Amino acid sequence: MKGKFLLVFFFSIVSVNFPQSPCTGIPIVAYANKTYHTVQIGSQCWLKENIDVGTMINSALTQTNNSILEKYCYDDDPNNCELYGGLYNWNEAMKYTTSGPKVQGICPSGWRLPTMDELKALVTFVNNDGSSLKDVTQGVGTSTGTNTSGFTALLAGSRGAIRSNGSYFSHLQVYAFFWSSTEYDAAYAFVTSLDYSNNNINLWGNGKEAAFSVRCIQGDGVTSASEKQNVIKNDFRLFQNYPNPFNPSTVIIWQLVEGSHVTLKIYDLIGREVATLVDEFQHPGIHNSAFSIYNYSMPSGVYYYQLNAGGFVKTNKFILLK
Repeated sequence: MKGKFLLVFFFSIVSVNFPQSPCTGIPIVAYANKTYHTVQIGSQCWLKENIDVGTMINSALTQTNNSILEKYCYDDDPNNCELYGGLYNWNEAMKYTTSGPKVQGICPSGWRLPTMDELKALVTFVNNDGSSLKDVTQGVGTSTGTNTSGFTALLAGSRGAIRSNGSYFSHLQVYAFFWSSTEYDAAYAFVTSLDYSNNNINLWGNGKEAAFSVRCIQGDGVTSASEKQNVIKNDFRLFQNYPNPFNPSTVIIWQLVEGSHVTLKIYDLIGREVATLVDEFQHPGIHNSAFSIYNYSMPSGVYYYQLNAGGFVKTNKFILLK
């Protein structure tokens, strides 16, 4: 398993309790004779289980573009696919499609592999706390999962190069690896991982030949240039902050579809500016800013945050409760 550590590590800061509610109107998803549950985490809707679809092949074989969806089960045991989901190399997970940043791949209709920016947004929503993503049965000591987010990650391990014991599989109950749909180059794609022994959430690039877990996020996959243009045209967004109400801090997320000068400001109820969080040029993608009241004299009450980006202006309300 080749990896490139291309992005900084995110370290856990504080555990936050999330509602753990199913996505509105979509509590379950039936797909390929299995039932998956959903969970709303901030503005994102996720499946709570790893995808398990396809025909199991022996670990000594290589997944290829042969019109048959193939999966590995850890230790070549189908029961491990039932529990942990299948393991897929990047191209198999993407169903050999790279047309656009949002690809359905092996996910159900209306769902897709997450982009790297969406994984970053998930990290931000859980305050960089890997424990909040892990199931309560995963990890050890202070690194045991709390699953406060409802993401319910299992340390499913991977299928990679042959190890000294002759097995292609490694890291069961040690690491969880999740593919993104974002390529680094022809040989590498971005992945996020969780560790049994600490609460870090690691974001990095790994060789596409490794076989990892796939977790799906809600949203149609872009499969053509015209569809991509239609998605982009109306895709400036300012999400509701989380948590809300908050004390002492909250996170604001926004999405840009083109490079723009961005300002993000906080106002009180009568329109007085309280803070400027962002005043700079930003590239397309998902961005975030944490806001803490520690540097400001702010009583409890209603406040507003306003995003101005390339002519897109949006104002949302949030509540400070001390």
